Amino acid sequence: IFWTPSVYIGAYPWAGHAITGAALMTVLAERSAKRWPEDMRPAALLAMSALSLMSFALMLILSTAALNIAIAVMIVFAALIDRRFDMAWLGLFIQLCVAVLGWRFLIDPGVPWASWWNTPLWKVILGFVAPLALMGVAWWILRPIKRIGAQLALESAIWSFGAVFVLILLERSLRGDIDSFWGLSLAGSVLLISMGAQLYRLRVPSRLGFVRIGLATLLGVLGFGTLLFALVFQSPLTWRSSNDIHGPLLMDTIAIAYLVPAFVLGVLIWKLDHINRNLRGAFASLSAALSMAYVGFEIRRFWQGFEIASNSVSQGELYSYTIAMMLASVGLLFFAFARRSLLLRKLTMAGIAVTIAKVFLIDMSGLTGLIRVASFLGLGLALSGLA
Repeated sequence: IFWTPSVYIGAYPWAGHAITGAALMTVLAERSAKRWPEDMRPAALLAMSALSLMSFALMLILSTAALNIAIAVMIVFAALIDRRFDMAWLGLFIQLCVAVLGWRFLIDPGVPWASWWNTPLWKVILGFVAPLALMGVAWWILRPIKRIGAQLALESAIWSFGAVFVLILLERSLRGDIDSFWGLSLAGSVLLISMGAQLYRLRVPSRLGFVRIGLATLLGVLGFGTLLFALVFQSPLTWRSSNDIHGPLLMDTIAIAYLVPAFVLGVLIWKLDHINRNLRGAFASLSAALSMAYVGFEIRRFWQGFEIASNSVSQGELYSYTIAMMLASVGLLFFAFARRSLLLRKLTMAGIAVTIAKVFLIDMSGLTGLIRVASFLGLGLALSGLA
């Protein structure tokens, strides 16, 4: 790994050395299985060695997309061998290959290679879709023998890297800069997906649990920090970021920046039912806040166009916010009763109180005469209905 003989003798001769070693390990695995049929662990270790040497040889000679596919093929082979010969230790090889694919999907060549406009789109699709499909095949092969650790690694990789692939396609279709508010939001969403993959694998207790918790913490800090910088310090309300707003109303870069991380957090709440309840509650609160921010920004864009960074606020815009707040409170009230949640009902009452305060202190201040009377009458009827 650390020497570079391929520089002097060529990649194919050096890969030939690895293949020769793989052939030797295969012979030793077959001999061990015949000599000790009651204990397949020696044969499994030798089989892992053979598969690892084959993977190393492929790394020396294949291109980016082809190498991703080759590693995924090795995962399928390992699953087939395990199912046929009951070599449970091959699950370690599968988890190692999933980790290698994770490194290649995210870091080297990773997201920068896949997002770069000069990389042909067909190579990106081939380098992601084929390995994801092959990992799905390996997961299906392992189902009857219940290799929980390997299956969890494969399942978490499929949905997390699949989500990363969708985000990459979204970014390429818009051809935007990664340093825009929505580009950074996508990067933060990728980090949150990676965090969720580590937390998902905590379903099965493992000696490496503390490592997964540490990685999840690091990825979470980076992901939420990126979102904070993108959506607060580079908010669309700043003059610089307002120039990065593109697309039709409701389906623009604001939706990408706010709805994508909100959706990612929603999926994490759904899939990570084994983690701390307070942490899931924090994810839910943040997802709701991002969704509310999206609605607010879209209302402002409806009234202000692309100039949402201006200081002007029309009366119609103020009323639109009030209507949105009231509808959100009503929806949350029904949800609170459906879930029989006292906490959600209290949050609903707080939302209604804030809405009423906004109506009295802000909306009504600019009204006079019969319009004010009619507005108060409408507000009273709405409050009576809520009561």
